[in-house]
Amino acid sequence: MRNVYTKRQQRVESDIVVANWEDFLTECAHLDSTVADWNDSTKLKIYNSIIGILVETKYLRDHKTMQLTPRSLHPVVQSYLHDRGENYLLDCLERAK
Repeated sequence: MRNVYTKRQQRVESDIVVANWEDFLTECAHLDSTVADWNDSTKLKIYNSIIGILVETKYLRDHKTMQLTPRSLHPVVQSYLHDRGENYLLDCLERAK
């Protein structure tokens, strides 16, 4: 979902749509062929979990509108991760490219 979020931010798009979820699943299936075998119930459970995480972490405003919120990583957290060489995690949390 990092790629979906980043691309929408780059294009100044204000929300995530269902088609983005399908794109994400397609991308996952390219990385792991078992994803293509997931049933609709499994896909829905994972979707709800991911959306819940994105809302809880303030990447999405709420479940209903699916509006993106601007990223803002607290400087203390940023410094902590930087000092520990957590570059991939920093990239995921604050990437704007």
